[in-house]
Amino acid sequence: MARREGVTITDRGDRREVALPGPYRERGRRVDGPTVFATRFAGPTVEALLAVKGPEWLKDEIDRSEDPDYVARSIASAFGRQVAFAGRRVLDFGCGCGATSVVLARAGADVAGVDPDGPSIAAARRRAQDAGITACFARVGPDARLPFRDAAFDVVVAYQVFEHIPPPARASQARELWRVVRPGGHLLLSAPNRWWPFELHTTRLWWVPWLPERVGIRYAVWRGRLPRGAERDARLAEGVRGVAFGDVRAWLPGDAVVVNPLGPGDLAAWLGLSRARREPAQRRAAKACAYVGLRLAGTAVARAGVPPAALLPYLHLVIERRR
Repeated sequence: MARREGVTITDRGDRREVALPGPYRERGRRVDGPTVFATRFAGPTVEALLAVKGPEWLKDEIDRSEDPDYVARSIASAFGRQVAFAGRRVLDFGCGCGATSVVLARAGADVAGVDPDGPSIAAARRRAQDAGITACFARVGPDARLPFRDAAFDVVVAYQVFEHIPPPARASQARELWRVVRPGGHLLLSAPNRWWPFELHTTRLWWVPWLPERVGIRYAVWRGRLPRGAERDARLAEGVRGVAFGDVRAWLPGDAVVVNPLGPGDLAAWLGLSRARREPAQRRAAKACAYVGLRLAGTAVARAGVPPAALLPYLHLVIERRR
């Protein structure tokens, strides 16, 4: 039995029993109170994930592997219909502890994962070993340069990463990712939408994305959603500042084409219309109005060259390199 940061890890033969003091996160949601759960990860892997994520996020991080649909469903809903991963060379940029890399490898991809955080890379290697998959993980420096030749990958995935990069460094990082995408390949970029009024990723506060940067951060600190005394870049690294479609268009050259339209089925799934019959009439009416409004807005912005996907809280873009 091991104990660290109030977390107890007990070996139960083919499984480890983990006791968390609480609060903890489950599917991103905060749950108060203690919990006990089992995992197939080896003890050293659990400890490596704990060292990176801390007690509050440990269960959520382990669930990303224990529940095969957790990450896979998110990847499929964001990108799956436009891009196939099987048999393709894929870069998982900002791989963290390797949850997305493992999902991509299980889908048949030849995966390389990079991240600037050394402990995260160590945890990713342990996770891949426990999962029985082959993936290459490497630590990269903060200067945006990737240790790969031009056009080295069929697909580059930047899933929930750019919101953690300070805004002045985002353009150079995006261009570096574009450098390693082969002609005919794809850059898959997912990040909170800068122009959505509710900040979903970190603070869960209204209007933070629309406020001037300093005002938004001070407001989030005042509301207790960001730590006091942290440096500016550390606060931004918490994911407060999302990405706007206009930013992406400015970062990439003219051969970058967004190829994922937002169809009626995508809107219906996002709004949860299939569950609306079991909801109160007022909520059903609100969802119906939102559906019609977004369909009309999507048609209007598409005429201006903006993909309708840019209207939703999270920006999921499939960007094809034409030459």
